[in-house]
Amino acid sequence: MSLTAGGSLGFNLGDKAMGLNEDGEDFTGLYYGEVSLATSIPLFKNVTLDPRIAYSTALGDDGEFAIESISADGKKDVFYGSVAITAAF
Repeated sequence: MSLTAGGSLGFNLGDKAMGLNEDGEDFTGLYYGEVSLATSIPLFKNVTLDPRIAYSTALGDDGEFAIESISADGKKDVFYGSVAITAAF
């Protein structure tokens, strides 16, 4: 069993899915940062349970505006987790 720490930054190049910036123009720039922890727990010979937790937040005013405008709940940051079961043959 191992623990893996990760981090990432998101940069947008005018993707319309991110919405507009505060000036009403296509948003381009650094928009989020994320940190995460994950592990892999062996269940059987070829099967593992892979839980992960992460925290993601908007970076900068334009990133915050873009993320809040497409967010279902209007928030700029989120704490979330996931669980996967992996089988290798």
